[in-house]
Amino acid sequence: MNNYTITVGNSSTNLGKVGNAKTIVDAKRIGRAAVHNMLPKGEGNYQVRDMTGQRVVCGERSIRTAYKWNEV
Repeated sequence: MNNYTITVGNSSTNLGKVGNAKTIVDAKRIGRAAVHNMLPKGEGNYQVRDMTGQRVVCGERSIRTAYKWNEV
């Protein structure tokens, strides 16, 4: 069973760890909600890491992405 850690931040703010999830879908949901609710103008990025610390997915929402979610 996987356990994913979600971190959130932007160019001037690092909120650090905002939650854990058992699935990638839940991790994305937590990351997006944290960016939207905790960062100024709902702009920023989230990273999802697995139990070994490897980045699994990251997403960004900002003026650079026309305020749409861009995932890598």
